[in-house]
Amino acid sequence: VACELSQNPDLRTNCMSGSGAESPTYLFVGHAPGAEDDRIGEPMTGRNGQLLQRLLRHAGIGITDCYFTNTLRCCPYGKNLKETHFKHCRDYLIKEIKTLNPTVIVSAGAQSMTWLTGSKGVSKLRRRGLPCCLPIGRDILVFPIRQPAGLFHVEGSEYDQLFDEMVSDLVWIKEQVECGIVHRAGDIETDYQTARTEDDIDRFFAELEEKDCLACDLETGDINFEPRLFPGKDCKIISIGFSSGIGHARAIPLYARGLTSVLYWPDGFMEKAIYPRLVKLLKEKEIFGHNFVSFDQKWVRKEFGIPYCNIKYDTILGHYLLNEERGTHDLEFLATLYTTMSPWKASFTLSDTDKMCQYLCRDVDATFRLRTILEPQLNDLQRWLLDNILIPAGNVLMDVEYNGVHVSIDNLNNLNEYLETEIKKETDKLQKSKAVQEFQILNVKTFNP
Repeated sequence: VACELSQNPDLRTNCMSGSGAESPTYLFVGHAPGAEDDRIGEPMTGRNGQLLQRLLRHAGIGITDCYFTNTLRCCPYGKNLKETHFKHCRDYLIKEIKTLNPTVIVSAGAQSMTWLTGSKGVSKLRRRGLPCCLPIGRDILVFPIRQPAGLFHVEGSEYDQLFDEMVSDLVWIKEQVECGIVHRAGDIETDYQTARTEDDIDRFFAELEEKDCLACDLETGDINFEPRLFPGKDCKIISIGFSSGIGHARAIPLYARGLTSVLYWPDGFMEKAIYPRLVKLLKEKEIFGHNFVSFDQKWVRKEFGIPYCNIKYDTILGHYLLNEERGTHDLEFLATLYTTMSPWKASFTLSDTDKMCQYLCRDVDATFRLRTILEPQLNDLQRWLLDNILIPAGNVLMDVEYNGVHVSIDNLNNLNEYLETEIKKETDKLQKSKAVQEFQILNVKTFNP
């Protein structure tokens, strides 16, 4: 079915192909052809493309090393771009990348970066190599740059500063290519192990008991090995993982599918040799994880009878303090953003014990790496908020989710009406205050309490 963009009567070039070197070092991908590109019939040939070529010359990147294309093949002529538009062109782009086999991809602007990598926030992701999320059959990095057209909206010293920043970003990408830093290398030196024998259990606990601080993560499910998020009836911790350093991870499966018994271990071994030592670790060591406060602790309480672990950090809360933007706190996303680890979530399974434990090892390793990167970025106020507000509040939320809450619908509705009335009173009072009125006059906008 043809896309609506391709049926626009103003369109001159339908399904525009890319142009440039046959074996490019750099594949530049914009979001869509402009009106000038549409009239000429080639991508990045209008004002925006000419500006990009000027930036490339200043950065010392030869045009003969480049290929230019877009995520969309037709000029949108003012239409709001949607993912459905990209889906119509996605196969063209995948084929183009596979055929050209570039060394790196450079996404020009926020929209092309999102469709190529699944990530958002181009200004925060400058000077990073992000894994391409398209199924192109090879490991290739996408280096985001700002949309060159942004220069059309500034002038004077602002123009000079932005121009220099864009050139500097392109120079940095050129240096990465020349140094061969065009792949993610975080999976090479790793020490991931799964406990398969009783000797493994003794060795793992001997290692972990020497450490003061451990990253921890759980894989949870029901008796049919279907993933479960809440520790209800017939649900259990399927495996537990720990990390005590970058590249280090130990996975201990408790239950397994496909063996003669649902228990991974001989009868009585888990109760006598594993559970007591797990309880000791979880009670005595400083434990942290990714959303461990609110999620994993519920399972620890049910399975091991420990109400609260000794938690002084949580990677999801730590990142929230640094960046409150919704949808940016996923463990895999943060690991690919801040570390050299490649994506691994597609390999998740509870039905294959070995694969599950490898996945779990990646989780705890990523969690440990993120703490070493994110925690030093917290300022004194953020640290205070983490210690005194977010972790205690997370414990309360965990209690509420674990125990449940009695709710009176009538009282809840009455409370809602009362609070709305009180909020309006306080807001009106604020709006009349001298400080707020001065703020509104000075900033030419309404104060939002």
